[in-house]
This record gives sequence, C-alpha cells and structure tokens, in this order.
Amino acid sequence: AGEVMVIGGEQIYRAAIEQASRLYITRVDTEVEGDAFFPDITEGHWREVECQQPAQQGDTPYCFQVLERRH
Repeated sequence: AGEVMVIGGEQIYRAAIEQASRLYITRVDTEVEGDAFFPDITEGHWREVECQQPAQQGDTPYCFQVLERRH
C-alpha cells in the first residue's frame, strides 16, 4: 500500500499515529483556544528529516515538517 493521509480530528490522529511511519506536520506558531489537538509527539520515537520554512506570508509564522519513526 502507498501512503495514507489522515486529516484529523484528535481521535482520528490518536488512532492512526500508532500505525504511522512518517508524519507530515504543519507547525503554526500561535496559540489558539480549542478542545481538540494533535497528540504530543514523543521526540525519542521520531526524527526530523525535513523542515521547510516558506517565505513569510501574513503575520503568523509556520513551517512544514516531516518526521520519520525511529526503529
């Protein structure tokens, strides 16, 4: 099978993350109010293979990050 993209909510992320070998994450540098969030990532289980910071657009910085599961 090829890659499967999982697009939340929180319960769906939690169910899928245990099966994931690679994560594509958009990190947005802001604080928001809410009751559903992406699960905390245990850094020892993942390694960053890519982090792209696109040209600044708007007032909120963000980056695209790719993590791979450590085996």
